[in-house]
Amino acid sequence: MNGQLRLQLEQALSKTGARVAVETQVAEADGEIIRCNGVDPDFLSHVDGFVAGLPQQVSRIVESVRSQDVETLRQTLHGIKGSAGMFGFPQITAGAASAESRVKEGGVALAAAEVLALVELICRVEGFDDLKVAPIDRESGDVPNTGC
Repeated sequence: MNGQLRLQLEQALSKTGARVAVETQVAEADGEIIRCNGVDPDFLSHVDGFVAGLPQQVSRIVESVRSQDVETLRQTLHGIKGSAGMFGFPQITAGAASAESRVKEGGVALAAAEVLALVELICRVEGFDDLKVAPIDRESGDVPNTGC
């Protein structure tokens, strides 16, 4: 994850009252590229489309954290959980499941570490371009609705 995206997400999470550790632990080795693994050959042609949609999903996560929209965050995490599994990204599925569970337990602030860890995992997916993630305006805190 580039430093700018991490800073934006940490700032949005800090507005929820969550305390996010500077170094988030993730299940996989730090910096390791995540590749599609064990997907049904019939789905291989759709993996690129899934990966291409990840920046939009990250933007949706950041926006729902910023606005503390628990239901949109939960729905986004749930969708990522299912689609990542179908397209051969079990690490993303596990991270999304963990974050979704924490959101259900106590909202955005309780899930801060899991959400940050999930976004870090997503940013390590082979082919992911975090430069396409819509930035948060530093002064207003708004995420432009530009899509990816």
